[in-house]
Amino acid sequence: MYAASLPSAAATMALSTAYWLSRYGRLHPVRIVESLNLVQVGRFPRTATWRRAIGDVEKAIELADWPFGRGQFLLNPDPIRDRKGKLDSHSNGVLPIKQPMIGFLASSGWKTEALPKLPVGQAGKDVLTTGDLDALLLDRGRCVGFEWETGNVSSSHRAINKLLDGITRETLQGGILVLPMRETQRYLTDRVGNFEEIAPYFELWERYPLSNGALRIYGIAHDALDSSVPHIPKGKDGRALL
Repeated sequence: MYAASLPSAAATMALSTAYWLSRYGRLHPVRIVESLNLVQVGRFPRTATWRRAIGDVEKAIELADWPFGRGQFLLNPDPIRDRKGKLDSHSNGVLPIKQPMIGFLASSGWKTEALPKLPVGQAGKDVLTTGDLDALLLDRGRCVGFEWETGNVSSSHRAINKLLDGITRETLQGGILVLPMRETQRYLTDRVGNFEEIAPYFELWERYPLSNGALRIYGIAHDALDSSVPHIPKGKDGRALL
């Protein structure tokens, strides 16, 4: 019944900030377990644009509750049977977690599925293609890219590399990536990437030769496990496809 109640993509993006806050109120947010500044160099990390981006994203994370309106993010850990009748311990989808957050960012002035303008003729301009960034903030002539990671670990690597590539080329000044901790990932769609899985590469990414920019990674987790709540429905979103 929860799957049927999900708003369409267009309706989600049209909802106002006031709607989200009036609907959900002040929530017990999804737990932000990790907040890592992978890149923090030059003047940009001290700008009002970066402070706004961080504030918007952290407010949006609070909207990721389940069941909707519960005020907590609860996961049903019980396995369910897939279409072939096999028990599947990765029993919860990911798209409904993402929708309220993207809707909030859209209502706060972010563009969804948008890209920064790439210089004409720039080498490697095909690294970023339409739809690659979940949201983009354009503020005071600066751009911040946002990704809520719902794909596998390869997708997590691509997301970070695209954000870093944008900062390197100065088409982005900042980037934010949100992905689950392993304690949450184990109950989500099979093979969804997690914070711990990409942690061994942090030192490599920190060595990017950047002079100005910021990149922050959030690792989030559920509040509690509860077998009485519905499983999060799976949708047609990458590895979330049934």
